[in-house]
Amino acid sequence: MIPSPPTSAPTTCTGPARAAAESAFAAFVERYGTHDYADNALFWIGQVQFDEARFQAALATFHRVVTEHPAGNKGARCPLDDPAG
Repeated sequence: MIPSPPTSAPTTCTGPARAAAESAFAAFVERYGTHDYADNALFWIGQVQFDEARFQAALATFHRVVTEHPAGNKGARCPLDDPAG
């Protein structure tokens, strides 16, 4: 049985739990990269990176969402413009 990534992603990815959330989502993607929720996990990795002003990393992660999971439900929510200019 393949587990789902954490269901509390929006709250998990705020405050001091960000590093743990990013690690958990990365582990999920590494182990279950073709699972239907892999795009969700990548999206939340990118969101954590964005929230921490790691804009280049976030941009690369969001690009992974749309290129590796074009049929996924998170691609349209990815901000693909470089916020750093």
